[in-house]
Amino acid sequence: MDKTTAFQFTHTHKVRFAEIDAGQALYHPRYLEIADAAREKMFEDLMHPISKMLEHGNAFSVVDLQIKYRKPCFLSNNLSIQTSIIQLRPKVLVLQQNIYNNSWPDGVSNITPTLCTEIKVTLVFVSLKQMKSCAIPVSLLDAFHRLFHEPNENSPFVVSQEKEPLDD
Repeated sequence: MDKTTAFQFTHTHKVRFAEIDAGQALYHPRYLEIADAAREKMFEDLMHPISKMLEHGNAFSVVDLQIKYRKPCFLSNNLSIQTSIIQLRPKVLVLQQNIYNNSWPDGVSNITPTLCTEIKVTLVFVSLKQMKSCAIPVSLLDAFHRLFHEPNENSPFVVSQEKEPLDD
């Protein structure tokens, strides 16, 4: 892969009543659930849904997770979750997931999205039968490769030139 190209997938989420805490802010573990849903949707859009991986006896397993809470989100806020690849190796996928608030606390659109949460997650592809790491399927690696070399303007994926390196 071109080591100067950055990949980004954007998913949206609206904060619901069931997700807020007594302080009326998004309850802190919900940020991880929202990020997980964005990753799941990313794999679906790559035509590699998690259900299909499980049928084949494989899955991505989180082995490291770092999170920084910057600003709270509130009921009815419209969030965008931007997922970028930091590193792609034969068995490992490292993602940066930033959650942005696109609205004010009253739900009105915000002209400039506010960075609320930064999540760096390291995923290892595993064989569920052997319970050990294994190679990411070539078809999924090819799907990422196509994104870098054949971007589609109607896709939720964005490819841009950035300085973050990717490992083949």
